[in-house]
Formats: sequence, structure tokens, C-alpha cells
Amino acid sequence: MQYLKTKMQRGTVNASGGDWGLDPHAEAVYHLHGDHTGVHQTNSWLSSSTIVIGAMAGAGVLGIAQAVQASGWFGIILLFIVAVFNVYTGLILGSTMREMPFKDIKDYASIGEFAFGRFGRWASHFSQYVTLAGVSIIFLVLVGLLMNEIVDQVPRGFFTLVIGICMIPLLIIFRSMSEASWASYMAVLATLFVAIVAVAVSLQYYASDDYSESKSKFTHDIVKWGTMAEGFSVFTFAFGATALFPNVYRTMKQPDDWPKAILVAYPFALLTMYFPVAIVGYLVYGNGLSGTSDILAALLTFQHTSQAKVWVKVGAGVIVFHLLCALPLVITPVLQKAEEIVNKNKRFLLTVLVRAVIIIAFTGIGLVLPYFLQLVQIVTVVSVTISCYLLPPLFYLKVVRPAPYLMIFLCVLTFVFGLVGSGVGLYEGVKQLIDAIHANPNPFKGLFTFK
Repeated sequence: MQYLKTKMQRGTVNASGGDWGLDPHAEAVYHLHGDHTGVHQTNSWLSSSTIVIGAMAGAGVLGIAQAVQASGWFGIILLFIVAVFNVYTGLILGSTMREMPFKDIKDYASIGEFAFGRFGRWASHFSQYVTLAGVSIIFLVLVGLLMNEIVDQVPRGFFTLVIGICMIPLLIIFRSMSEASWASYMAVLATLFVAIVAVAVSLQYYASDDYSESKSKFTHDIVKWGTMAEGFSVFTFAFGATALFPNVYRTMKQPDDWPKAILVAYPFALLTMYFPVAIVGYLVYGNGLSGTSDILAALLTFQHTSQAKVWVKVGAGVIVFHLLCALPLVITPVLQKAEEIVNKNKRFLLTVLVRAVIIIAFTGIGLVLPYFLQLVQIVTVVSVTISCYLLPPLFYLKVVRPAPYLMIFLCVLTFVFGLVGSGVGLYEGVKQLIDAIHANPNPFKGLFTFK
């Protein structure tokens, strides 16, 4: 709607209301053939859509069923609402980028700087790097949990420690993220495979005699207001790829096709990965999910057939492989930013020291706080909501002028949705994390004790 309006008007005003001196045709030519400062615009809208799906896919699908359990059946509606808000912010971010000179679109922070100067860049960087650091820790924790599900009789935290140690030399060698789009395709395939396994194994159990005998313990609720913030956080984390959109946008052959990429990516992720796992997972296991860390752990807890357990462990192995491949891509920007701050002369030994210290610190946090869902909730409300719900409406209202009243209303609604969800989620997340710590006061106990 507004995207079409700005498509006709682009080039007439900039963020401060000045004249760009470009008519629509000239500005379109500038977008396609202008000074791209070395950017390779090779992706079609379909390829870009796949990259967006890949950015969303992965760890999020593992906690979707538990998030519905925390929200009750209303969680299915909340999942849809979260998807709609993320589609909207993706579209208005595209409208905002169309008002910028193409050569100035470098990353999410460049939009913040264009809209609000240094403060906008700082806010964008805070959201981006806190998210990446948090996701890096979550990946380390999740790899450890999944490996414990695959390999029996290994103490919790052992694999997190091993992976962290092994990552130190790898990440000293791995210096950039160039040509890493293959990770997006791998994430899509891995997540689809896990979703299929989770749904198929759950439905097989649902139709079995074992389920009929024990179904009374799998209770359900219509709505759970007290813990719904957990559902909001996990759902937002599952869709939280907004900060990467400028990087995808600037590689498109036809940036005008950005709405197509968004309008295909989100329904695909919702209908093929998130809805099936959320609906079937809660239908079959109900409130029994509350004692499990992820959907695969739930499958292993309640399944009784060896064949089903084999498939679940294969699914866990696929996700582990994906996470191990994605971890260097997630953590490298954090390492590079740290080097930029403390190692401006690019001394090799200092580079090694900085990277080793950060990886050891992340591994240590993962060992002390091995709580997947609680970490997802904290990271989401502290940083992901900023990039998904709070900044895009502000960018749009500052850059795209004059904005129709309907768009102003939707931007305010989106901002309030993110602000309320973030505030309540932070309170509930900290509370649940404290409860988890009290339940396990010594996370290092038995770290090297094998059964």
C-alpha cells in the first residue's frame, strides 16, 4: 500500500525534507545501475526470500511447541499475530530503504544513521551485536543439549565445553562472512527436516495404544496469561531476522521486488515449519511440554519405540550440524567489532587473544546458564524486539514523509506491541531464569562425571 506510494514518490524528499533532484525514472535507474560501491546485485527476489527464510530457520522451531504450551491454545493466534507484525516491519523497512541512496545501504545500522544520525547508528548497533552475542551463547547451549539427547550418559554441559574449546582455533582462522549464503539454504533444509520428524513422530504416537493409555496426563489450556510473555519472546525470536534485511536487500537484482521476498518468506516459514510443530506438538503433548527444553527432548521423553527415537536423534544431529556451521557466521561479526575497538593496528597476537577471550567467555556463560528457553526469552526482549518492532516504525516515520494516517497508526501500534511485550517479557524472563538457577545452583557439578 504505502510501498507503492513511495515507489512513485521516491527521490522527491530525503530524511530532512530536502530535494534529491531525481525524477522517478532517473531514481529507478540509479537504484539499478548507480554507484553500488562494490555490491554484487545477483539475487532474484526468490533467492532473497530463501535467504530470509534461512535467517529465520533453525533454533526457533525447537521451542515453538513449548511457547504454545506457555500460552495455551491462544498461543497459535499469538504466533500468527507475531508473524503479521514482522511482515509489516519488513515491508516498512523496505519502504525506508527505498528513500535512501542505494550506496548508503550497507547494514541495519546504516538505516539508523540515515534516519537519526549517530544515535540511530548506536541504537542499531546495540540491538545487532547484543542479539548476535546472545544467539552465539544460545547456539553453544543448544548444541550441548542436543548432543546430550543424541549421546546418552554424558554429563550436561560437557559438549558445550568441548564445542567452545574446538571453536577457538576455527574462529581465529575464520575471518569473514563472505560467500556464506549457503548457510541459509542449509538452515531451511535442516529446519524442514526437523519439523517433518517432529510432526510425523508425534502423530504416530498420538495414534498408538500407548498414547490412549496416558493421554489423561497431557492436559491443555485455552489461554495462560501468566506465562504468555514466554510465548511472545520465543515467537519473536523465531521470526527475528529483521536486522539482516538490509544485507539481503542490497544484493537483489531488482530491489523493487523486496515485498515479494517478504510476503513469500514469512508465510512459508509459518505454514511449513512453525504452525505444524506448534499445533501438533501442543495437541499431542499438551502441558507435558513444560518439563522439557525443546520439542526433540519432549519426543525422546514420551516416545517408547526405538524406531521413533532413532529418527528423533537423527533430527537432533541435523540441527547440531546446522548450528555448528552457523555459529561461526553468527559470532564472527561480534569478534570483528571487538577487534575494531581494541585492536586497531591489527596485531595478530592481539587478534588471537581477543577472539579466544570472547569465545571462552561465551562458553563460560553457556555452562553457567544452560537454559535454552530462558536465554531465548532474555535475548529476545533485550535486543531482538528493538530491531523487529521498535526501530523500523521510527525509521519509517522519520524517513518516509508525509506518512498517511493509517501508516502512522500501524507504526504506533507496532511500537506499542513491541514495547509492552518486551517489558513484560523481561520481567518474566528474569524471574524464570532466577528460578532455573535456584533449581540448579551448581551447574558445574558432575561436568566430567560419566555414567
